Parts: sequence; C-alpha cells; structure tokens
Amino acid sequence: TMKSLMALCVTLSAARTALAGENGAARTPPMGWRSWNYYACEIDAAVFERQMDALVDRSRTVDGKPTSLADLGYSTVGIDDCWQDCTSPDSVNGSYHSAKGAPLVDTTRFPGGLRVLSDYGTAKGIGLGWYGNNCPETSGVGRGPKYCSEHGKLQTDWPMALAGDVAALIEANFASVKLDNPNCGAGSDMLAYYNLVNKTSPKPIVIENCHYNTDYPRWVDHPGGDLACPMSLYRVSNDIHSNWASVMTNIRAVIPFNSPENPRSRPGCWAYPDMLEVGVNGQNGHSEGGLSMAEQRTHFGLWCVVSSPLTLSFDLGNASLMDAVWPIIANKDAIAVNQQWAGAPGTLADEDKDSAGARWQVWAKPQPDGAVAVLLVNMGDDVFTLSVVPSEFVLGSDGTVAVRDVWNGKDLGRKASATPLVFDSVAAHDSIFLVFAPTSHQN
Repeated sequence: TMKSLMALCVTLSAARTALAGENGAARTPPMGWRSWNYYACEIDAAVFERQMDALVDRSRTVDGKPTSLADLGYSTVGIDDCWQDCTSPDSVNGSYHSAKGAPLVDTTRFPGGLRVLSDYGTAKGIGLGWYGNNCPETSGVGRGPKYCSEHGKLQTDWPMALAGDVAALIEANFASVKLDNPNCGAGSDMLAYYNLVNKTSPKPIVIENCHYNTDYPRWVDHPGGDLACPMSLYRVSNDIHSNWASVMTNIRAVIPFNSPENPRSRPGCWAYPDMLEVGVNGQNGHSEGGLSMAEQRTHFGLWCVVSSPLTLSFDLGNASLMDAVWPIIANKDAIAVNQQWAGAPGTLADEDKDSAGARWQVWAKPQPDGAVAVLLVNMGDDVFTLSVVPSEFVLGSDGTVAVRDVWNGKDLGRKASATPLVFDSVAAHDSIFLVFAPTSHQN
C-alpha cells in the first residue's frame, strides 16, 4: 500500500549509505544539456558554444534574483552523435578510429578540435560531455551523411581503440561521456572502460551507460549489499519521444531500479529514463505529437521525483522558448527534490487501476528530516479532482504537517495530517507537486 511503502522509505532514510560510484562522480543526479533530441546530427562547434553561453546567461530571475541555469545546477553541455569523421583517409574500414586507435574528429564541424570547445566551456564554468560507441549502418532523416561502422571493433578485438578513446577523453578535459550501442565499439565493456578511465584520469568523469536493456548494476553478494556499478548513470528505457505516451512509458522503466527496500538507483549510480523533452516539442523538424505545457511540467516533475539525471535538449538560445519553459526547468523546489538524498529514490507509490488504465498516479520520494515529496498526476484526458491524505506519508507529532506547493513555490501552512487535501479541476495530464514535512521541521 502507499502508506506502508512510504513508511519504509522514511525508515530507510536514516540508515542507508551510498555504496555505488567508486570514482566519486555524480553524487547527485547530473544536470545539464545534450544535443541529440533537438539537433540530432545538425551540429557544429557553434551549436555548443551557443548552449554554453545560454547556460550562464542571467537575464532571467528566480525569486527576483538574476539567475542562470548554471546557478541552478545545469553544469554540462554534451556532444552526442555525429562528431566523428568516418570518411577520413586515416579511418580503418569506415570506422571513426585510426590504425593506432585514435578517434577521428570531423574538423569541418569542429575546426579547432574538441579541446578548444572544452576550454571554451571551462572558462565559463561549464563542462563538456562526449559521446562514443555508436555503430549506425543505415541512414535516417536528420542523421547526416557520414556513418561509421564499428562492427567487429569490440575492445577485445581492438584494444587500441579503447585506449585511444580514453586518452582523447582525458586530453580534451571532458567532464562526462555517454557510451551508446552495446553491440559494437570500443566502449562495449563498461567495466573495462570504467576501470581505464579511473586509472588514467586525474579527475572524476561522469560515465553514462546507454546500453539500455543490458549492463545494469548488479548486487555483489545479496540485494541491499554492495552494488557493482561501473558507471555513473544508466539508461533503463528506450529512446524518449515528444509525446505523453512515450514519457509515461519511460518513467515506468525506472520502477524496478527504485525499490525503497534495495534501490539500484543511488548516489553515483542513477537510473535514467532518457533526456528531457521539455522545450523540444516539435522544434527543428520534430513531429512526434508534442507535449502540452501541463505535460511538460508533469514530465519534469516525474524526472525530479525519481531522482533521474536532468538533461535538457532544446535550443537554450531560443529566447521565447526559454521564457516559456523557464518556470518549469528553473523551479528550485523541484530541483531540490531531485538533488536531495534521504536513503531511497522516488517511485510510483499508488495508482488507480481499471480496465481503461490508470486515472491517477501518485509518485513519492523521501526527503531529509522525515519529509516526503509527492507528485499527484491526472492521467486522464479531462479535468479531474485529485486528493491526498498527508498522514499516508508523514506523521506530525501534533497531528499536523507542513505543506509546500512546489509548482507555485508557496508554503500552504500547517494542515491536519489525517484530512484529505483536495485539488479541484486539475487539467489533463497536469500534476500537483507537494512536499510534506513534520511540523517540527517547518522553516
């Protein structure tokens, strides 16, 4: 039941220790930007400089104070696919590696090389992320004219490519790297890649395992014990798309990893249902149904509650689009829910189930000092009344709880813990985001 599930979460919050992430990276869910969802292969150095500039722009405010996305924690800009040069005369059999294993960069897109771009970000306090291990063989719209065939180039067959990739990662001072397809490429063996990076890098590097449906972290001896996690975050879903069905399919994929009793998603080892579609919405030729503003807000809230990395992917330099989604992506209360750790990540706590599907859902995540964040979601296509009983999550010593409205950034005061809170006329696919706290901890 919802009550027993969340009582267990709060009990565990006092005792659980973080056991994953031996390289010290990603102690909180990483926050940043990556190019694929919006730009696909239409990238060059200028695209990434534009996003870095936008991350540090303070022309907007939070609580009346000039604030940038970087101030809020969005600290990296990630290159995705299509930085490679597979047609170089140095390419081995159409791969993006030379005979010595060095990765080959498309100098028409990145004329100064990747270190120059990395230095551009470093000067602004923004880390640059990389991408590797792709092996596309067929073309698709928006994916550009250059394709690399890494088949047969597993690190066991071609160890120089693994060494070359890691050496280039370090030389260019990358802050993170995303490793894609598990069936080919020098980064197929996550453990080998992780160990080599940690052995040779002078700083912790965030490593993303995008081998979705494979290579998940595993218990060493027994559930709840040490966790073998040679990565900082790992994809648990298929690619996300800009429509409601895709968002809700992907978020459910984290549930097996976010068990309150023995979560495999934890500091240094985060389960990840893919990038955020907030702001992408039909931009740059995307036609995937689109998300309403209510759906984008709920999408962001869900990612926050389940402790997912928060990776934006729209054009941050588009001022009107940024203005539209700023109240969502710059919501400091929502971000705080995402970043805080109290022993367990959030998960689905309850839902209305019938033959027509869920009418509502409740997602919840324990917070420090016995508080619990709760996201109520209207799953239906019409307005609906949502309600929640605070005592199913938090028990105040005087029979009341402090309630914080996350979306509106307001304290709702002390409420009787056993009395339902009722929210009328919640729009289709919209949500109510609350934090319940024992009144003794009310600010």
